[in-house]
Amino acid sequence: MYFVRKLKLGVSEQLQLLSRAAGELYSQTLVSFWRVVRKKGLWLKPATLMRWFPSDPENRLHAYSADAVVQSFFASLKSWRERRKTDPNARPPRRRRYYYKIQWKASAIKVVNGKLRLSNGKGNEPLVIPWAWDTPVWVEIGWDGRQYELRACYKLSDARPKEERKESGVAGVDLGEAHLAVAHDGETPTSPMAGCCVPSAATRTS
Repeated sequence: MYFVRKLKLGVSEQLQLLSRAAGELYSQTLVSFWRVVRKKGLWLKPATLMRWFPSDPENRLHAYSADAVVQSFFASLKSWRERRKTDPNARPPRRRRYYYKIQWKASAIKVVNGKLRLSNGKGNEPLVIPWAWDTPVWVEIGWDGRQYELRACYKLSDARPKEERKESGVAGVDLGEAHLAVAHDGETPTSPMAGCCVPSAATRTS
């Protein structure tokens, strides 16, 4: 089972640039996929487009973050094909994104001296956020309609602050801007946050 911890981040120039980079890459992926379908009648696989677009145009994203954007498009495509079985009017993903969520896999995530460091690849400044918890296995930052929101995914045993783990066997929940929510049982999504725990899951989108 996984848990998601949410943290409001406000708006910053760095977040805007990263979200814009993700949006450009998502749009590139979408346009290229449908262009090949239209001209060649071929449905490309995720691996092909990840090789085609190993990074965003400005090279602002970590390589794995770029892969996650491509995988998100294909997750949306798969979702549409499933919906189409019961809803013939379901529309495929065709809308370009000016902004898009940024995602980090475990290898790009570190917690050092109370700071969550999210790598954006060689030569780029990492995103650094004050942090009171252990290292998550997956991080996503998206737009909640008013500001950027961080969603950190943990396995159940890792979801508590270190201090709480020493003092109590009960998981703690901040009642301010950080919230703990069940997201995934390892097999079946149980909430809209399940995508934070699955690299291929498919949001400015949040």
